[in-house]
Amino acid sequence: MLVIGETNGSIKIKPKRIHMENKRRLILISVKLSENTVRKVDLLVTKGIFIDRSEAIRAALEQYFQGTARRWLEMYYKRRG
Repeated sequence: MLVIGETNGSIKIKPKRIHMENKRRLILISVKLSENTVRKVDLLVTKGIFIDRSEAIRAALEQYFQGTARRWLEMYYKRRG
């Protein structure tokens, strides 16, 4: 579950633990976005690209972590060589 709260014009995403059916836990991270980033997210929402803030933030974090995971794998394979 993604919990979003606003503080001083910025958005803070609080971590929540989700218990999966197969008894694995998924722990979400806590991220604080700057006011500038929040304005850009709001612009994407007003343009109709995303339905709401949480969808835009989720999409951005997913893209970031997919890119990070790809780079980690590339570095691993280079070292393994």
